[in-house]
Amino acid sequence: MSISNIQSALEARSMWQHFVEQYTSRGLTNLRDKLVAIAGVAELIQPLIGSEYVAGLWKRELVPDLIWMARSSPHDDLPFSDYTAPSFSWASIGGAVMPCRGRIIEECQLLDAQVSLSGSSPFGQVSGGWIRLRGYLLTTTFIAGEFFLSDENWVRRAMFDGGMEEFTFMNHDGQLEKGNGRMRSGSKPRDRTCPISLSLFYVGFLETDGEKSIQFFLLLGLSPRDPTCYERVGILALDRKDDCGSPFNHEWPLRFDEWSLTTITIV
Repeated sequence: MSISNIQSALEARSMWQHFVEQYTSRGLTNLRDKLVAIAGVAELIQPLIGSEYVAGLWKRELVPDLIWMARSSPHDDLPFSDYTAPSFSWASIGGAVMPCRGRIIEECQLLDAQVSLSGSSPFGQVSGGWIRLRGYLLTTTFIAGEFFLSDENWVRRAMFDGGMEEFTFMNHDGQLEKGNGRMRSGSKPRDRTCPISLSLFYVGFLETDGEKSIQFFLLLGLSPRDPTCYERVGILALDRKDDCGSPFNHEWPLRFDEWSLTTITIV
């Protein structure tokens, strides 16, 4: 389908997702120009989608747009490149990404979203950005991609966007604390076989035949730039069944009795 044949905003968004998937699979060399290179396509399709552009995502559909997956191995301890986009955008990582297709039922609220442009074009390079969301957050322990749900109950579904590193920061009380976030160039990767404290934020679920089929969670670490904010480090997809087709032994859908309903900022 060409842009001239698009009949609805839904078709336009589907075309954009397909374009992002194809574009990011081409082995781009100059990652810093990742958004600049597709600015023309974004500008053409924006009137059809009818939404503000947010560093490769669309504000009206921003919550579903947060559900994208890196196609590289989740155990690749690769550093993240120089800054290209906020961590919640697919444009923030190198390599191929896969947007989530299908009907997403939102389970969190978008409060606001802002980007800082490097130039005059709203479709070009950005120097910063953030989103503010309200929803359910749980800080938990990950070991080798598995996270703890309850007594003797672990689920392997974490898909990391790249390498992780540990850093030290000073909290509001003047005490030093350790955090885990995206690995920068030249840093030593975090050993994922050791316990890593990260947070899960519930985004929503994929609806299939009128029922919940997959629950999606952003995997968040603290931002070294501002430890009061979070950075995306991956995503977690919690299905009704495990990889072998057997039902998980936890209650489905996942309940949130022990989660905090809170407002967070992701940069």
